[in-house]
Amino acid sequence: MLLLVTLVMIGVIITIFTMKQKKNESYRASYPRGSLNSLDFIVKGKVSPLRSDLPPAKNVLECLMKLTDYPPPYKIVLVNVIYIKDYNDRLTRLLPYSFEVSFGDEDTFSPFPLETSYYHKDDRFTMQSVSGGDGDQYASYFAYAPTESERHYKHFTIKGYGIENVNFVSIQYFTDYLIQVVDSSTGANYTMCVYKFVHYFTDLLDDDIRFFVKNKQVKNPFQFGNPNTACYGNNPVSELPSRISSNDHSQKLISGHSYSTTPISAIPVYRLSKHLTSTEFVLEQQDLSTCSYTYLFCRPINPEKSRQFDLKFYGILRIKVPNVYSPLMGCQTMEDYDALYFSISAMQGKQRPNITSFWTVNSPMMEKTKDADGFAYVFWMPEDEFIGKFELNSPTPPIIQWGDYTGYVLPAPTFAFYIRYKSPNPTWKGSPINARCHSNEKTNKPVTSDQLGDWLPSVYGENFKNFDAFINSNSIGIIENNKEKPWIVSY
Repeated sequence: MLLLVTLVMIGVIITIFTMKQKKNESYRASYPRGSLNSLDFIVKGKVSPLRSDLPPAKNVLECLMKLTDYPPPYKIVLVNVIYIKDYNDRLTRLLPYSFEVSFGDEDTFSPFPLETSYYHKDDRFTMQSVSGGDGDQYASYFAYAPTESERHYKHFTIKGYGIENVNFVSIQYFTDYLIQVVDSSTGANYTMCVYKFVHYFTDLLDDDIRFFVKNKQVKNPFQFGNPNTACYGNNPVSELPSRISSNDHSQKLISGHSYSTTPISAIPVYRLSKHLTSTEFVLEQQDLSTCSYTYLFCRPINPEKSRQFDLKFYGILRIKVPNVYSPLMGCQTMEDYDALYFSISAMQGKQRPNITSFWTVNSPMMEKTKDADGFAYVFWMPEDEFIGKFELNSPTPPIIQWGDYTGYVLPAPTFAFYIRYKSPNPTWKGSPINARCHSNEKTNKPVTSDQLGDWLPSVYGENFKNFDAFINSNSIGIIENNKEKPWIVSY
């Protein structure tokens, strides 16, 4: 009898194990992971509990007090999300990486749904739209909404597969406080305020993340002195010219204009305010009580409100190219880079798809077009004229020559230029963290060259009659097309 019971128990154990194996095999077949040689990672996160004394909770009360002009009822909705932002220097036909999450039972993993990606789709690139995630052409965004039962767990595990060709991955678990006004006649909800609380944040520089190849642990490839990510997987041949350290770019910029004498053609660059940092974006940082240190913005302003800061129909943006990591360099020892990823995007407003196939210029592209002093240039022009003049199906924007200046040209942003710095080195002078932090949009002031030095993006625009008038002009605002003349930085 004892032998029979023992055999039954062994049979049950084998059956359960076989079912789990089949479940895992079926899951792997339906949701492909990295190849046998791919670089994978595991991170175990701890969820910080919500507290009533945190700034978001106070902001909720302030928002409710401001709603006195609206008739009740009001609703406070809490939305929990784990968000992964992945940045890659190249576009491929298939998404080369995947992520999954487990709460409590590490044998039961669920895939991260892909929220937004701009990889090849039906032989054309999917178009841009501004959302709470971002809108970089070379990024993919994954969002997982924990179930009610999963929200009770204090720990979770995330696995990433096939990340050998990525620049940067961030993982953020947050709660959105949505304060909504309810229309009593229709029952429709209108969101008036949004505030975020971050339970957990990490990126791939974290010491707690473990990396594996063929289930064998390897050194963190994103940390200084270790073999970089390109040393794993397909180990691509370098596609970039040899780099010059950012410290070797030494041209002195001319500055000294006060705000009162700033030329009308100069367009300011801003750091995100504290208020917008805690409300508008999914940002790569744990602390949302300060300004974002991963973005700068050059945003058009309504000319009726401020003619001085009107974004012109045509223009030029100059940026000193930071020393940025790229897997396209091939297998090397990881350096102490200025950032892991860097790009500039001409973003379109109102969540409207961009008509063209490109809107982002990233670091490898700028490396190929920068001048002898380390500066790259990005031009813009009206989208309707752009469509009739250039090929739209290319994965990269066209390069144009304006006098002595060469650079990519993009359709003019109807929303803003996003300048992204992923995992910027805090010791680097050009990091947005060195720009002054302001409380809100009303108090926000342009970033100046005394804050970022040579690394301040410098932007000028002008309203030409058409593209021919622009390309044949001798100047854009006060910037002349002759490099013998100094470039004046007006902020």
